[in-house]
Amino acid sequence: MNLDKPIARIEYSRSDNLLHVMWMIHNQCNQKCSYCHPANYEGSHKWLKYEQVVSFLERVFKHYDPMGKEYLVSFTGGEPCIWPDFFKLCEYLYDRGVNIALTTNATRRPEFFAKCAHMFDVVAISYHPEADRDDIVIQNATNLSGKCHLGVRVMMPPQKELWDKSIDFMKRLKAAPGDHWYSLWPVRVLGGFGTEAPFQQEYEPWQEEYFINQDREFVDTLGGKPMKYLKESKLDSQIVYADGSVEHLDPTLLVNHDLAHFKGWNCGIGVDQLFIDFKGQVWRAGCQVGGILGHMFDEDWHFPTGPIVCNKDFCHCSTDILTPKANPAVQIRLQAETTL
Repeated sequence: MNLDKPIARIEYSRSDNLLHVMWMIHNQCNQKCSYCHPANYEGSHKWLKYEQVVSFLERVFKHYDPMGKEYLVSFTGGEPCIWPDFFKLCEYLYDRGVNIALTTNATRRPEFFAKCAHMFDVVAISYHPEADRDDIVIQNATNLSGKCHLGVRVMMPPQKELWDKSIDFMKRLKAAPGDHWYSLWPVRVLGGFGTEAPFQQEYEPWQEEYFINQDREFVDTLGGKPMKYLKESKLDSQIVYADGSVEHLDPTLLVNHDLAHFKGWNCGIGVDQLFIDFKGQVWRAGCQVGGILGHMFDEDWHFPTGPIVCNKDFCHCSTDILTPKANPAVQIRLQAETTL
């Protein structure tokens, strides 16, 4: 990516009409990382019932089907895989032809992932060095490799001991026996993640230099073979620069370089993305721009029909960054140039 060129817009690159439904299915987790807000793991709300989740999804499909939308439903948490009905819900979506994505800490038993790997379009493994469960994460990552579009996001806390543990994990993962096919990212840790006001952690200069120089790495010992049988991932976006050139978008790269600033942009959240939190509240996106739309059990609220102007200083979530958006300042300039 060219980090110096002005961006005109961001758009989905694999679908012209995608709705990405991101669901924080609950707020229970088997890990309690220090940089993660308790709201993400404390289990303050009881499990949703399978029938409740399906009922709301059917309502979403009824509204957006006439628009010809394709669907991607992403699950996050907490740890979504510990919800008792998670596998059953994935079967429902898979049978309906919906693309499924999962963000997980990959600490469930390997048998679980072996049973459901074929249903996933994308799996994003988040590695957390405080958890001290490296062996099972490496085992699950290598088992999922080549069976879905897999990304391993390695959290890089600024504390030297944890930083070194994350570096060691990446070395061990790449050296694991067998064939591999996945993306590997070192990720800048945010404080207050999952709240309305996340903030950037302070890093040492040498750590900042690492983020600047370390891009996403694609680990492939299979010669691209999985692409021959994996369906094309819908969760992908591209940058359209002011000069008309186009390039693949790496959201983690923008975050690591402190370039994910879209305040004043017209963003497609609510039209191209919905977010449901662990309370069942429905938002345009996890950033909560535009306020709450309603609750999944409500009957008297309406889905958005157009984009919204971003009022956030920093876009911290990869999913929100990937959502289509346009820079009005560049658009106005381009329109002025075409009239000269």
